[in-house]
Amino acid sequence: MRDGTPAVVLGSLNKWTLNMPRSYIEVTAFGDTNKVYVPDLQDVGGTIGGFYDMATPGPGASDPLFDAAEGDVPVKLGLVPDSTDATRSWEGLARNVAWATASRSAA
Repeated sequence: MRDGTPAVVLGSLNKWTLNMPRSYIEVTAFGDTNKVYVPDLQDVGGTIGGFYDMATPGPGASDPLFDAAEGDVPVKLGLVPDSTDATRSWEGLARNVAWATASRSAA
């Protein structure tokens, strides 16, 4: 990751979405000839999907994916769209919300 924190690969992703909507706050004052807005903070969210590597981290060891999903503290998430260019990425804290689905094609 850009801050030097080592990344932990939890599986192979086959899809992901990144939503970065931004709302605007009206700050119109007396004397303005039109409404005036300033950008608010982004409300970043998204989804990831792929195949979980059951062999990682090994029998009896702590499992980073389950620790993150069941923990109370946000975890750092990094998305690198091109594995040959890690300088272009999105990273930040991710809340520990997890959904699991299974299908025959993933078995």
